Amino acid sequence: MKRLSKKLLAFLLVVISVMALSACSSTKESADSDVDPAMQESIKAQVENILNTLNGLSDEDIVNYKDVDDSFTVSAVTAYEAVKDELGTYTSIGDVEIEEDGDMITATTTAAFEQATATVTLNIDAATYAMQSLSMDVNYTLAQTLQRAGLNTLMGVGIVFVVLVFLSFIISLFRFIGAAADKSMVSHEAPKPIPPAPVQAPAAQSTPEETDDTELVAVIAAAIAASENMSTDSFVVRSIRKVNKTKWRNA
Repeated sequence: MKRLSKKLLAFLLVVISVMALSACSSTKESADSDVDPAMQESIKAQVENILNTLNGLSDEDIVNYKDVDDSFTVSAVTAYEAVKDELGTYTSIGDVEIEEDGDMITATTTAAFEQATATVTLNIDAATYAMQSLSMDVNYTLAQTLQRAGLNTLMGVGIVFVVLVFLSFIISLFRFIGAAADKSMVSHEAPKPIPPAPVQAPAAQSTPEETDDTELVAVIAAAIAASENMSTDSFVVRSIRKVNKTKWRNA
């Protein structure tokens, strides 16, 4: 923690000293004149000091600096962290081009690193000469640009292919969903009505009169057989006819 505090203090002292140098040497002959060469040299030294400071930070320092209460420090550390693996170690800096637009001074330069070059842009407040933000963009060669474009194209085609395969798989499942829906509809259909069983006609029952006549025939046949001293099998009583009592008495 003590080591981090010393680095942070050194970084802030570099920023303050360069801002003071810029303020002392920033005199313009008129609104339409070119930027003072002394101011260009001052800003160039300012950018170079910042790059040297950033180049000496460890990964742990970068994480800690991102939590400090200073917007410029956070922007500079964040920009360097995004490109440091592609750039490598800082080596030198080129000429600085300065443009003033209203309340903002924009300083642009090309910094050389071991693996590539980067365009460094520093924004400074024109009234107070306070540094507002710093950005770094890697300058890719034509081969690197084509390689990145090829990788991006390959990645895009691969993603599209994967999505198409996934959609084809989803569409292939529709037939199972349709079959399951049809099966569910069949199982929920109302059962067909069972036809009623045919009603059997009731068996014919003998009437009381027929029952009485049968018993009467048996009695008469037994009486005749007893009087004639014969078996009831030797004759058959075919009919019985009722007669009036008067006629029976007269007989």
